[in-house]
Amino acid sequence: MKSPFLLLMLIPLTSCYTLNQERFTNYATETVPAGTAWNQAISRLAADGFRCEADGAVATVSCTRLRQSLLPYTCIERIQLQPDAEKKIVDTVKVPAIACAGL
Repeated sequence: MKSPFLLLMLIPLTSCYTLNQERFTNYATETVPAGTAWNQAISRLAADGFRCEADGAVATVSCTRLRQSLLPYTCIERIQLQPDAEKKIVDTVKVPAIACAGL
């Protein structure tokens, strides 16, 4: 009798963030592959919770989002976009390692 209740209590835990660099890299390269229209790439990432900012004088745009875990740590996912010379399409997509910090 307690098993169904315990199962229902564990279901929310299945949606917790878990660190998986390979899955995140695949997500990034599928969501904003090289050749994607620049504005469309930024819009797609913003819709998925990323905040994009230009990296100073360099044309690269760095998009980041925080991911919280049920455990006491937070991870930062980053995607760096390099535009073509005309700044109309994504030329290069770089996915740095996910950085985590916690107690």
